[in-house]
Amino acid sequence: MSFRTKPLLLITTLVAQLMLAPATRAADRPIVWLPVGPGAEFSILTRATTGDPFELETSGPTGIEFALVNVEPGGTTGLMPRPGITVTSVVEGVATVRSADGATCGTRTVNTGFALIEQQGSGTEIRNVGQTPLALYTATFTPAGPAAGPLSAGPCTPSASKQATVAILTRAVVDGPLSVESKGAASDVYMGAVRFAGHGVIPWHVQHRPLFGAVAEGTLTVDLASGDRCQTGVFPSGAGFHEPAQTVHDVKNNSSSRAMFYYVAFAPTPVPFLAPSPSPRQCEGS
Repeated sequence: MSFRTKPLLLITTLVAQLMLAPATRAADRPIVWLPVGPGAEFSILTRATTGDPFELETSGPTGIEFALVNVEPGGTTGLMPRPGITVTSVVEGVATVRSADGATCGTRTVNTGFALIEQQGSGTEIRNVGQTPLALYTATFTPAGPAAGPLSAGPCTPSASKQATVAILTRAVVDGPLSVESKGAASDVYMGAVRFAGHGVIPWHVQHRPLFGAVAEGTLTVDLASGDRCQTGVFPSGAGFHEPAQTVHDVKNNSSSRAMFYYVAFAPTPVPFLAPSPSPRQCEGS
């Protein structure tokens, strides 16, 4: 009994911490690691709120890329093609976003603490018209099959990047088609990382809305209770995985080496995106 109680207490502590949003400058903010299970630690790089829906449907493998984008005052990302969906969280500054709005080029402003979800389309440009730095975390979902033809500029005037840098955190591929959505009047978007010591584990838990992970180091095992079955997936470095909403699961590092994954997760505002759960009957012994 004591073995199962400690992980539940750790996750409960984490849930309380999820309600706290970082407030310091993005460039100076250290990564804060919180215990979430025996030999496992969790960090939140950003939490933001959006009214945009997330709708992802692919017919084959899907690539996931996590990145940190910095745009200096007066700079721009340039008009970037969007072959898939991009989730962008503003962690510092104010983003001026230009993208297609029907037959015209529309502009909207996204402040710190908010996120935008850009659907597949011709292109999007993010400008920093303010006097302070602009910092963004992005998670991009792209069909990993044959490359599509060049995207047109659409109604927005093409522009080149200037005074902007992109640091890729990790890339991975989810092996298989996906049909996932997260809708609501308001949704919180979390991006962060989880690291494991050898044989570390995040014990049984559940998310209110979907989560996507990209393994950056080591190999992870996910046990997922689905109907009357217990499904087990093994994901090496470079592999991505999807944790469905309202589905009990755990995440384990079964090796003696370190492991780590980045994630993007959704939750109805202001509910934390995960909660502890008893071990499911169908996964006993996993």
